[in-house]
Amino acid sequence: MTNTFTLFDIQTLIAVFQNSSIAHDSLTQFLDSFELDVYSTEDNTTVFAAGGQNDISIEFFDFDHPLKRTMSIMYWENRKPVILNY
Repeated sequence: MTNTFTLFDIQTLIAVFQNSSIAHDSLTQFLDSFELDVYSTEDNTTVFAAGGQNDISIEFFDFDHPLKRTMSIMYWENRKPVILNY
């Protein structure tokens, strides 16, 4: 069973992202527990789109490398765009 990714899941996502290492990388397992559309872009990023009321998207550079990857979380809140970079 998969869950819908919401704003309440962002803090857990950030913690999993920041605690990833080569020996222990649970980001893929965490993301697989949600209903997300996954696609690649022309600039070699991997995007996980949750959509929903806040149109949440999570974009990764170097997704396959836990030490080099970067993450941007984009969503709408109170009709304004929010971008968090990690």
